[in-house]
Amino acid sequence: MTCSPFTLDASKNDTSLALDALRAIAAQMVCVGHGISFFMPGLRQSGLPLPQNVGVLLFFVLSGFLITYTLIEKSRDPRYTFLQFFIDRTARIYSALVPCLLIVALVDTATIRLIGDRFIEGNRSPGIFLANLLMLESYRGPLDYLSALQWPIFGSASQLWTLVIEWHIYLFVGALFFIGATPTRAALLIPIAIIFGQIPIHYLFGALQEDNGIGRSLFALWLGGAYSFVVVSFGALKGRTIGAVLAVASMVAYVATTPAYLEYRPRGYPYLVIFVLAVVVATQGGRIVVSPWPAKIIRFFANYSFTLYLVHHTLMAPAFLLWKDAGWLVFIPTVVGANIVSAIVANYTEMRHKQLAQFLRRGISRVESYVRGDRDVTSSMPSERSSD
Repeated sequence: MTCSPFTLDASKNDTSLALDALRAIAAQMVCVGHGISFFMPGLRQSGLPLPQNVGVLLFFVLSGFLITYTLIEKSRDPRYTFLQFFIDRTARIYSALVPCLLIVALVDTATIRLIGDRFIEGNRSPGIFLANLLMLESYRGPLDYLSALQWPIFGSASQLWTLVIEWHIYLFVGALFFIGATPTRAALLIPIAIIFGQIPIHYLFGALQEDNGIGRSLFALWLGGAYSFVVVSFGALKGRTIGAVLAVASMVAYVATTPAYLEYRPRGYPYLVIFVLAVVVATQGGRIVVSPWPAKIIRFFANYSFTLYLVHHTLMAPAFLLWKDAGWLVFIPTVVGANIVSAIVANYTEMRHKQLAQFLRRGISRVESYVRGDRDVTSSMPSERSSD
């Protein structure tokens, strides 16, 4: 079967820009949704799906699509290995996670000392911080009876449970992919797949909390996003009009069939997968957004979306403790303030993840060169291609 010329080249179509827009919208949905929960809980009685939960689900679909694209495209270079994939993912995640964990520690300390509320103090210790840094918190899997794997989320950063799932999916799927691509290295990759496959396999059908279903089947949803890339890459669905119609219809169907608090019901997941797939199909046909300003605005919000996701809850918590009943008067400033702080922090951290990846590559190449006794440390480095 011959592949269609699917591309994320921004000079040829608007797909890359559309995916950035979805990423930015998903982050804003999570931020605004938690703001509503804190300051305007009455709006939760509308019966509509809670935006913070829908935002999380969209992140998983987008992640499945983009990671699959990245693995397939970059692996065309024979020098691109699991190690290179690991460096990319590490730089992308930890460029934001480390500073955000430090912000959580700082803000939570100020909250305890200045406001006097100690509800988060029990989840603050160097050990818990380290466990969150190593993605050990909220473990679900066949070894969940081991107390050494049961670590709480650090401080007020309650949303970190989804990041743990994403991280383990990355390494599990990456290991499986390169076992197939480079069978000679299977002996090294199989243990990685076994270790990091426990959480993803749990989330094929399991949940974070079985009693209310939160997080159920998130890996299945991620795989749906991955499959949607396969569909578009083989040209199984084409056409701007059909894509636009499917995008609107799938979102209407999701909202109509998914009441509040049941967002993690897997029966609604196909609508979200179809929505992202349809957006990609609708934007592959060429460029509509020709002015540079809409693209700049969208990419501005997308570039700090991960940082916003990580810190917004912590930034809102002190305001909630001080002004629980202030409504719009606190809701709007806290949402805006979380965006401003995240944009500033991300400018020095998240937005520099590619530079961090290059730095790590150069360091590893120097070590490998030293071990081999070589002098040329650049020939073993794969060429850089843009990716999420």
